[in-house]
Amino acid sequence: MFRGISGAAQQTSQSDVSTTAPVLKGGEQRSWAIVEDAMRAAVEQRKQGPFFEEVYRRVYIFVLQRKGDVVYQ
Repeated sequence: MFRGISGAAQQTSQSDVSTTAPVLKGGEQRSWAIVEDAMRAAVEQRKQGPFFEEVYRRVYIFVLQRKGDVVYQ
């Protein structure tokens, strides 16, 4: 599962990202803010250098438990 995400990220260069990145609208901005908050919380809980899968799992759980009502509106 995670290999596909990594592979896709490696195939896209930085210049491609900056020129093709979509402009986020209100709901999308709030959704990304929720994900960013969850990532920060997950990293803070595991300062010893968590593996990506562990951070991803913690973010997923955080979003569903605390912000699910906002994400799924």
